[in-house]
Amino acid sequence: MVLADKSPLVLAGLSHLFDVDDRFTLLATAADGERFIEAVERLFFDVGIIGWDMPYMDGRGVLRELRRRDEVPRIIVYTGNASPEVPRQVMWLGGAGFCSKSEPPERLLETVVAVSEGRMVFPFMDLG
Repeated sequence: MVLADKSPLVLAGLSHLFDVDDRFTLLATAADGERFIEAVERLFFDVGIIGWDMPYMDGRGVLRELRRRDEVPRIIVYTGNASPEVPRQVMWLGGAGFCSKSEPPERLLETVVAVSEGRMVFPFMDLG
């Protein structure tokens, strides 16, 4: 797994959350979308967790870039952005999951497990 978020505090917290859980192997962290794409090019991993609002390349840009590539990780967007449009955009751009930073940490862990098993995880949304 590789994590990307603009906040050093969020990266540190997520790193700890996944390091203490034997179900996960954290390979790298990135402070922005460009560094995340570099990790995709260098490493093989199944699941990536990215922020939506990041410098240099935001979550939307990361998902667009990954659509042009073969053999990419499944992506979960983990964000504090409360816009109801964000989960729709993540789904439309090929993301595998969405989790709000307002949810308890266990929800993110459940989301990662589900996505690693091939499922998609999104909150209820009206797609009409």
